[in-house]
Amino acid sequence: MIMRAGIRWLALWLAMGAAFGALCPVPGQTALPNPFAAPKTGGEFLTTLGMELPGDGRRQISSGFTLRLKLRSGEYPWRLYADGAVRLSRLYQPGGRWQADGEMERLYTKASFPALDVSLGRQEISWGLGYAWSPTDLFNPPDPLDPGGRRKGVDALVVQVPVGPLAYWSLVAARRPAPGSSWQAGMLRRGSSPGLDWALLAVGDSRESRAKGTAAIGGHIKLDRGASWTGETACFLPPAGGSARCEVVLGIDYSWLYGHLIWREEYLYNSGGAETKEKYGEALTAVAEGQLKYLARHYLYNQLTWQADQFTSVTASLITNLIDLSMVWTLTGRVYPASNWQILAALSGTAGRPGGEFTPSGSAGTAAPAPMVRMQVQYSF
Repeated sequence: MIMRAGIRWLALWLAMGAAFGALCPVPGQTALPNPFAAPKTGGEFLTTLGMELPGDGRRQISSGFTLRLKLRSGEYPWRLYADGAVRLSRLYQPGGRWQADGEMERLYTKASFPALDVSLGRQEISWGLGYAWSPTDLFNPPDPLDPGGRRKGVDALVVQVPVGPLAYWSLVAARRPAPGSSWQAGMLRRGSSPGLDWALLAVGDSRESRAKGTAAIGGHIKLDRGASWTGETACFLPPAGGSARCEVVLGIDYSWLYGHLIWREEYLYNSGGAETKEKYGEALTAVAEGQLKYLARHYLYNQLTWQADQFTSVTASLITNLIDLSMVWTLTGRVYPASNWQILAALSGTAGRPGGEFTPSGSAGTAAPAPMVRMQVQYSF
């Protein structure tokens, strides 16, 4: 699968490069740029050991290895980027075996011209400002249970037109990930001034996914006034037989003690979510059908980080469902013994009364994360 995807995107790269070189030459350029010139390679090797601690007392131990290879080649104005990973994992239980899989996470080309930048292929598109939740990140939304994790790439064509310092138009045509894959087209206008960052956007869907109500308009704003204040919203057009809904995220990011202590908080209002636990059944149906991303109407995310120095940090985070008061907490420690080594230890768990979204014995019907201990060692090269 990786080989087929690589051949397909390589053909698109070469076709696009030839067209750009012929139609949009860079001043002073006398020949087509070579996208394979000056290749630079790198990557990461990760080994992970984890143990789940479910409520029934049956511990599940797992281990895994990940090799990620990165490539960047080409010179201005045309460059190629590739980033693929191969994983080997095993769950230690009766009948458990080693399993291998691979994925091409990034594979795209980028061409820069005096008036615009164009990129084509599997890439990350970051439009929002939020950390745990980001309503305006309609192509690469974060995972609130792992907001700092690596986001999946999206197959897309992106055209960015600068109109000033940190200000631009961005036009995107992207393929939504399976299942129910379809195409989306979006437009964003970002502006900036001292202490202020803002954006307005609109995203439309292909015909087959309009019934899910995923077309949206929205925007965000960021103010730096002592603390960093953010506001973000997206309103989704009503699906067939349904009603419109909006997501709003308000956030603050503040640091004390010369940047050693960092606090981040986000509040999510989800107008389509359930107002009470008794309405979870209806909301679960909407989530399963892709018409709703989150179960409840109100959530809160808090994160506190102690950065002892540039090599050592401890982070505590808490997600709270404000409807049923169920919670997911995580405690993470990171150490960098050398510039290319990272050691991570994490402990996570849940809390709350039965029937909550994040309680394993609840009746909400969601897959609550099991408490886990995890150790990870990463080497970058």
